[in-house]
Amino acid sequence: MFLIGSGIQTFFEKKNYNIKTKKIKTTILKNVIYNKMVKMKKFKGNGILGGMIPGSAIKFYDMLINKYFEREKNLNYPEIIIFSVNFEKILKVQKSNNIKSYIKELSNGLKSLYKAGADFVVIPSNTSHIVFKDLKKNSKIPILSIVEKTAIKAPNDGLKNLLLLGTKLIMQSSSYG
Repeated sequence: MFLIGSGIQTFFEKKNYNIKTKKIKTTILKNVIYNKMVKMKKFKGNGILGGMIPGSAIKFYDMLINKYFEREKNLNYPEIIIFSVNFEKILKVQKSNNIKSYIKELSNGLKSLYKAGADFVVIPSNTSHIVFKDLKKNSKIPILSIVEKTAIKAPNDGLKNLLLLGTKLIMQSSSYG
């Protein structure tokens, strides 16, 4: 079984489940997203849009830096810009099912990353991917899709049974369908 989701490790640690989610989650994220970010190093900034789940952007950043050092054995890390949206606003628009407001909040974060110098963005959150097409269409910079990367990488790694953990919005969407 393969788990997909930001914050999964924290969830299972708090619940005291004996599941090695960090190793499972990084099967895709470490190898696919990391490779893209390192290749983009020639650009002025890799962006991470966080705040949709507490701690996911920091864990994602930490994973990227650790993977970089593991592979490159130096401290010449890729430049990374992190913007964290207001989690309370995100929760409110998710609970109200107001997709237009959800897109607006995330788009504002993407604009902030663009203004800060990001050349592309990763959003380490499943739920945000229900509006990925709208975000991509409205963004001035490319956005990497963890859904698309998962769909490509999982079968190549022989993974057939995937388990998705997510919010009500993601569970009712067809993003991973």
